[in-house]
Amino acid sequence: MKAPLYGLNTKFVEPMGTASSIEHDEAIKRFRLDRYTASAYIIALRSIQKYL
Repeated sequence: MKAPLYGLNTKFVEPMGTASSIEHDEAIKRFRLDRYTASAYIIALRSIQKYL
């Protein structure tokens, strides 16, 4: 990973259940995302909520 080279800290977020959640469907409809981008969006939201 190159994140440490750029001074970024990495944290683990469990990706399980992102594609089968209500948040996933809402993100697809609200932001008009494909399912992979919506899953990445949910994972990013979870990490922000968990580590801030």
